[in-house]
Amino acid sequence: MHPPKIYVLGELARQIQLGAAAWDEGIELTDALRSMPSGDYAFVSAGTRVTVRELAQAMIWQSDNTATDHLIARLGRENVQRAFQAYGHGDPSLNAPLLLTKEMFGIKMSQSPEWMSAWAAAPEDVQLAMLEKTIDPMLINPSGGWGMWNGPTAIDGIEWFASADDLCRATAALWSMGAQPGLEPVREILTGNRYGVTDTGAWPRAGYKGGYEAGVLNMTFVLERNDGRIFFVSAGYNDPVRVVDTGTARTYLEPVFGCLKTYTSDYACG
Repeated sequence: MHPPKIYVLGELARQIQLGAAAWDEGIELTDALRSMPSGDYAFVSAGTRVTVRELAQAMIWQSDNTATDHLIARLGRENVQRAFQAYGHGDPSLNAPLLLTKEMFGIKMSQSPEWMSAWAAAPEDVQLAMLEKTIDPMLINPSGGWGMWNGPTAIDGIEWFASADDLCRATAALWSMGAQPGLEPVREILTGNRYGVTDTGAWPRAGYKGGYEAGVLNMTFVLERNDGRIFFVSAGYNDPVRVVDTGTARTYLEPVFGCLKTYTSDYACG
């Protein structure tokens, strides 16, 4: 799966609804929460203030990892972790403890296979202690290369996990929340990157959230058809040995989009 950015947006929407956060709230960027690309905030100077909404847009539109970690820190790691259950994840325990993106990068860029195996097999309290001792003190240099990470690495143990059903369910819940007063930016954020859905006649609004690392690719779309019907499409690709080709993977979804243009049943396209 990609980093848990759909669930971060979900927790942000919940806290905004409760009045515990605001779209125009300012957050100061710090080196301690700097992560690797994707996203431009990896290269923005510490001390720069940006709004919650700007971070959320970058998190979804560009899959910005530094924006994601700043939002998780603002919202609370435990709160975002609980969002997996709140948004219908099939097994929220798979994502406990919730990794910051900089922690996942730090592990895979610097640690031995033995360290990673020990971390994956440890209980949650020990994992948190290992992060606190070894990983969290690291400062990420986004211009410094990827260290020891040169291919698919521990994708079955050190990751963020969600099924296609989980991601469609969470995205659909967010879409519904975006119809509520004060949460209108949620839908704007979800539809800020169309990622190749060029047929605006069939799909007046479309949005994409993707995630990629060596051996892992996720593509999740929201599609609003010209008759107002909404579809959610998610596909995940995992290969523990080879890099997944994003272009080829994207072409596999074209028949699905073509089917949905005229689909009338309550069941998904096969």
